[in-house]
Amino acid sequence: MKFSQITPAEIDTVLRKAAAVRGRSAVEGAAQGFTQMFFSRFEEALVLTRIFGTIPMGRLPQSNQVFVSRLAASAGVADQVNDDTMVLSLLGTSGTVPDWNDRNRSKGHTGIPLASGKFVDSIPMISRLLKEIGMDLDWIDDWDTKIVSKGFLSRSTGMFYVGDARTAEDQNGRKIIASQEFVETHGVRTVFGFGIGFLNSPTLMVLIAFTRETIEAAVVRSLIPVMGGLKRVVMDDVLKGNFFESYA
Repeated sequence: MKFSQITPAEIDTVLRKAAAVRGRSAVEGAAQGFTQMFFSRFEEALVLTRIFGTIPMGRLPQSNQVFVSRLAASAGVADQVNDDTMVLSLLGTSGTVPDWNDRNRSKGHTGIPLASGKFVDSIPMISRLLKEIGMDLDWIDDWDTKIVSKGFLSRSTGMFYVGDARTAEDQNGRKIIASQEFVETHGVRTVFGFGIGFLNSPTLMVLIAFTRETIEAAVVRSLIPVMGGLKRVVMDDVLKGNFFESYA
């Protein structure tokens, strides 16, 4: 199905299917099941869909910590990363390329350290994503669970939208979707995402979808209830800090 064909009844169907994901081992199991369900439902329109969550560096599997440390070192921010640094970590992934269907096979997006507002702002898509779902980058430099809980986490789902991945630029003239080779190779047109928070937890979760279909913002907005389904599925494990099935 294409997103342009979506109806309220179809959204209800997606929510029912999301409920079937409940009970997977840890957040990553539920996130993977959710991306598989979402991708298969809209396979005609999707290139790739992924779910990320903010998780403290010290709570990541060792292999993820190694990846994030290397990324931080290559970006010159290693001294800003410690066990308490929040990392935007890949939890689930489904797409048209085999390697896109297992988070452990991700070559470049295992985790992005939220080292500082300046560093995050240097990554156009992540900067735009966080700002559009309601997170000012200042909170990265003054991370405080109480501030986060009273801010974004108590509000409704935020939406990220890039109508044309080939041409959209930020205020600094940078392409929001920086990898234009990826956009061209896979015919990516619209990129959208949603963010959800959890009261009494510093965790934010985001779903990002790359489509081969040009989608209007109003259509994307109609999909916001789907994130409520994801939230219900993962909430218990998020609040317990049970993110990964294996910490090897």
